Amino acid sequence: MDLKTVVQALYEMRSHQQDFSQTGGVHAAGLLVADGTPLRVREDIGRHNAVDKVYGLWSRTGDETPLALLLSGRCGWDIVAKAASMNTPIIASFGAASSLAVDAARWANITLVSFVRDGKAVVIGPVDGRFERKH
Repeated sequence: MDLKTVVQALYEMRSHQQDFSQTGGVHAAGLLVADGTPLRVREDIGRHNAVDKVYGLWSRTGDETPLALLLSGRCGWDIVAKAASMNTPIIASFGAASSLAVDAARWANITLVSFVRDGKAVVIGPVDGRFERKH
């Protein structure tokens, strides 16, 4: 997988945000599982609830372990803890990652991709074995 795939999935998640398009006031969480598997997306007024909902959906589908957790907003340490408990190696978000999220991600060996905008992103944490390097 390459970084571009994760970023594209993050943007694709927006097309699944029915409640957000109507209200502008809900968060979304998505799971990128594997190539060819439809993106799993859930929305809620609380970002933690959206994460719980999408992991709940995943637990019922029998899909492979998620490759990435996608967030419409920011990433806190508690969301990193949830991703770690589900063995999700990458978290990508449009918003910022808090300093505690960065510390938790480093401890849990999770790669954070944050501030995704205009073809740019801040990548924190391990990339070897997670993203293909293109030279």
